Parts: sequence; C-alpha cells; structure tokens
Amino acid sequence: MPTKPPRWVVVDDTDTDIQYIGPWVQADASIYDVQGNWGPTYKQSLHGTTGVASFSYAFNGTRAAIYGAYADNSTRVVIPVWQCFMDGISNGTQVPYPYDFENNWLFCQWDSIPDGPHVMSVNVTSKGQTFWFDELRYSLTAGASINGGAILFDNHDLDIYFDSQWGALGTSTMTTTMGATMTLDFFGTNLTWYARIPVELPHGPTTATYTVDNHSAVTFTLPGLPNANNGDPSQYNQKAFQTTPLPLGNHILKVVHQGNSSLTPLVLEYLIIQNQTNSTPEIVSSGNTSKGPLVGAIVGGTTGAVLALVFSTVICLVVRHRRKRRVNANMVINDNDIVDPFFAAPPSQLDTRIYGTSTTEALPASQHKQTPLASFSNNTGITTSTSSSGFGSYLPSGSRNQVASPAIVASGSDGEPHPPLATTRRIVHHQDSGIRLPDTEVEEVVDVPPNYTPA
Repeated sequence: MPTKPPRWVVVDDTDTDIQYIGPWVQADASIYDVQGNWGPTYKQSLHGTTGVASFSYAFNGTRAAIYGAYADNSTRVVIPVWQCFMDGISNGTQVPYPYDFENNWLFCQWDSIPDGPHVMSVNVTSKGQTFWFDELRYSLTAGASINGGAILFDNHDLDIYFDSQWGALGTSTMTTTMGATMTLDFFGTNLTWYARIPVELPHGPTTATYTVDNHSAVTFTLPGLPNANNGDPSQYNQKAFQTTPLPLGNHILKVVHQGNSSLTPLVLEYLIIQNQTNSTPEIVSSGNTSKGPLVGAIVGGTTGAVLALVFSTVICLVVRHRRKRRVNANMVINDNDIVDPFFAAPPSQLDTRIYGTSTTEALPASQHKQTPLASFSNNTGITTSTSSSGFGSYLPSGSRNQVASPAIVASGSDGEPHPPLATTRRIVHHQDSGIRLPDTEVEEVVDVPPNYTPA
C-alpha cells in the first residue's frame, strides 16, 4: 500500500507568527490578481518592501517553500535580490525571472530537511523595485495538527478518489467526460479547488457541480480561454470554486463534470482546506496541546479525588463507630445474666406455708473445692444428701446480691423468736449455671457451686 506523502501547510503573509523586520508594507493585492498567468494571490494580500528588510517563520516539518510576486522591470529600476536561509544557512542569492508580473512564484524551497523544529527566513535588498511576499509552506511533522492554518491536498493525494473517467494532464489530473466524479472525505471549515486551464485543449466554457454532505448541488463555471486564439497562454492556479463556510468537522465532497470533450476540461491541480478557525485553542503537536482544557481536567480531577477521599473517610469513620458500638455492647455485663456460683435465698423468698418458719445456711467457703458430695450430717444434726439431677433451686431476680448469714432465725406472728426446727436439706452440686425452676417440694435447698481447679 502506498505511503501518504506529507501535506503542505499554507501560511498567508498576514499570519501573526511571521516575524517582519524592516520597512514592510501590507498591500491589497486584488489589483494584481489579474496580472500574469499564474493565478491570483493567496487570500488577496501581499507584504512588500523597497529597502533592506527580512522576515522569518518557525515551524516543525521536513520541507519548506516561500512564494511571492514581482512587478515587471520595464522601467529598468534595479530589481530586488534576496537570500533564503534555513536555520541560518543560506541557499544563495536569488533574482526573479524576466517576466512582466507573476503571482505564486517560487522564491526558494527546501526538501528533505531533518524532521523537527526549524526557522526559515529571507533577507531582501531593494533600491526601488518592490519585493512582494505572498505565502509560505511547510510540510507537517507526522502526527501534528495546526491552528488556523490551511492544508494543501495535491491532485495525487491518496485520499482523493477519481473514477475511471479521469486522466493525467502533465502534473495535474483532468476529465473531459460528462458525469465523471471525484470524491473526498475531509476535515475542516471550507474547501477551495484550484484548476488549470490548458491552451492545448478545447477552450469553450462549461460547468460542473459540487455537493457537500449530500446537500443540494452547487453549479460552478469553467470559463475556458476566450482569447486563446489571440495568444493567451495556459492559466495556472485558477480558483474554480470555494465552498460556503462549513461547521468544523468531517465532510464529504463530491464533484461531477457536466462538460464533454469539445469543451474546457475539468482539471484539478490542488485543493486547499481550511483546517480550523483562528479562535480555536492552538494544537501544534502531540507534545504541545492546549493548556485550557488541560487545566480544567487537572482541576476537575483534583476536586473529584478530594471529594472521593472525604467520602471514603466519612464512610470509614461511620463503619468504625458502629463496629465500636457493637463491640462495646457485647462487652456490657448484664447483671440479670450472671449466675452466682454459690448463693442462698433470703428467708422471705422461701415457702413457709407449712412450717411457719425457715432457716437458710451458707456453706463455708472451704467447701467450694470439694469433689462431688455424699450424704453427711452437719453439726446441727441436719442430714444432707447429694442431688442426682444436677439442677438447683430457682432464685428470684433481685435476690442475687443478698448473701445470707450462717444462721438466720425467723420470727413468728407474735414477734417472739421461735426455736430452730429440724429441716431436711438437699445439697445440689451444679454441673452448669443454667436457670433453675422452683421445686414443688417444701424443702430448703443449699446450692453448691461447680468444682474449680487452681489456675
């Protein structure tokens, strides 16, 4: 597959990036557009000097060229001379050809310079005859884009599609067939077609049409050469048509020839496409992007990151706080859930319906470490036996912290103390600390805690 050659960037003499030194004047070049046969000036403007002056332009690329115009020398005024420089190196002194007046004349050109930044410049010396500068061109560095400039597509550009009805005319491309079409996908805001009118072929005027993005076709005229028989030469760099302003973006151009082989052919020399407007942010290359969008992206990204960090911190604090509350709640001791290993209920909590009096007695602390108990008699003559069930008596809530004395004697209804009565006791050795249901038998229960071993 053929490799696309680099395209030219076209820069008008009014471009503010051109540095002028010396006595330069800017002229309305419309009066010169009809002179000569090399076409009108680019954008109808020229910069001229009649003294010692110079200009320079910095660019990135691999080729460069400078174009201008000059007046006839019939007055025998000393013609201007100039030197072209690339990065300070001169390519020699140049003088114009002895024609009356020509636009679009090549003053100097550089091919195959190293890709990268360069400065082209021209030093002019004149003693009365005006040196006219019109435009400069340079090839784009691969992958670069421009701001406010124009791109030149020559007729050999690989993005231009000609159908089979087109052929070569010297270095140009032409057709003499009715219905022959040319199409191009392009990006920009307008397009200008530059044609050649050959004296060697029929000179009668004819028409063609162009369409952009499937809008209505626009007809343009190919004037031919009315005075060819009187010696008019071929005309070059002739503006065939220019599209109306378009939105910046991708567009499709379609051109259809309406003439025939007996009329002026439709010829393409090159197209100039305005790539962007001057008001758009400058984009010189991938390394020099617009600073405005970049600053906005940085500010937006930083703000988003800060908000995300604050949000994450708040979430972490909330989760941590809830976790801490959960742990603290689990660590709170509920007195209602504690089962005392050894406790005797107070007298008022026991059933006295039969005896009218009752006693409770706590075992000595030395008894806590004994092995499972057998039946024995205490020093009061009370017979005590072990329990096979392993469950103790139920202790009502609110009585856990009331520890009974070794011997408590209840009072009768007359206020006089009654002597202690013999009471059958049941000693229960707990195997666990569960909740105890009250016994149906009327007896005193002494709870003994589980056995504990030394730590």
